[in-house]
Amino acid sequence: MVNGTTAWAAVVICVALATPVLAGAEGRRPSPAQIFQWLDKDHDGKLTRQEYIENSRFKNKEQARRIFEAADTDGDGVITQERYVEHRRITDKAKEIFGKLDGNGDGTMTEAEFVAKAGAIFQALDGDADGAVTIPEYLRARMEWAAMRGPSVEELLKRLAAARQTEEGGRRQPDRPKDGARGPGAP
Repeated sequence: MVNGTTAWAAVVICVALATPVLAGAEGRRPSPAQIFQWLDKDHDGKLTRQEYIENSRFKNKEQARRIFEAADTDGDGVITQERYVEHRRITDKAKEIFGKLDGNGDGTMTEAEFVAKAGAIFQALDGDADGAVTIPEYLRARMEWAAMRGPSVEELLKRLAAARQTEEGGRRQPDRPKDGARGPGAP
């Protein structure tokens, strides 16, 4: 069962992992633009549904059709090279994120795997370790993550922990307004 904290953690994970696709991956396999050129048999600069289904690597034609329809965002029945490349980068990044959340690498993400990753991120956000994240704590962590552009979640968590240890001399201090208020519902 997904509660408010788990749903909030999902948003945080998505934000934390929203980094550019690493260019190094293109050196190991054809780039999306190269794949598009191969699929575009008539070299007219666009893929029709039929071209994609007939020339894709997918043996399952229904799977190929569904993938085409997902990339055909305007529903006009064709995919330009620009749209194809954008769709590939988005789906490749989504697969990378899923792989990081799939703790044992079995191709299925369980709630336990998701919650474990979300818990580590929550702890990184909770600057004073009081079991609650305030707006200042969240914004501080978000700014730190934005400044780190590109590292993995694990690396982000390590860097945040190290920065806080150094900054506070090993003691975590509350990020609260000067009047001590913690917000609605706080004890």
